[in-house]
Amino acid sequence: MLSKSYFPVFIDSASCKILIVGGGKIALQKLKNLVKFKARITVVAKEPLPRIVHLGHRKKICLMVRRFTNSDLAGHQLIYACTDNLALNHRIEKLAKKKKLLVNVADDHRRSSFISPAVYKKRKLIIAVSTSGLDPGRSAHIRNSIKNMLREKSA
Repeated sequence: MLSKSYFPVFIDSASCKILIVGGGKIALQKLKNLVKFKARITVVAKEPLPRIVHLGHRKKICLMVRRFTNSDLAGHQLIYACTDNLALNHRIEKLAKKKKLLVNVADDHRRSSFISPAVYKKRKLIIAVSTSGLDPGRSAHIRNSIKNMLREKSA
C-alpha cells in the first residue's frame, strides 16, 4: 500500500452533507467539532451517548437511533465511520469508496480518504494542526499551545 499524503483543504461545510455512523466518544468528538462550522449532519447510532442526543436537539442534527444501513450513505459527501465495530467501520469504508465518497475511519487513518485535524476556531480565525493521522494527541497538544498563546496575546 502506498503511504498516504494528505493535502490540507477547507470545505464549505454549510453546503456539505455529513454522515457520522456511531454514537460513542469518538463520534461525539467529531460532532462537537463539526457543529462549530454549521455543517449539515446526520448521525446514525444504535445507542448514542446522551450528549449526542442533547447536541442533536440543540443544533438541529438529524439523529437516527438505529443500526446503519447501506442506504444511509445516499446524499452525503463526507462519511465518518466511528463505531466500536471494526468490521462495520470497514464495510462503511468500502461502500463509501465504491460510491466515490470521502470517508474517515476512526482510529485507522490508513483506511481513510481524509483525516480531521485538531482545530481551533475563534470567529473568522481557523487553525488546523495535523500529524497526518499518526499522532492525534500531539496535534491536539500543538493546537492547545497555539490557542493558549493567542489568548495570552489578546489579554
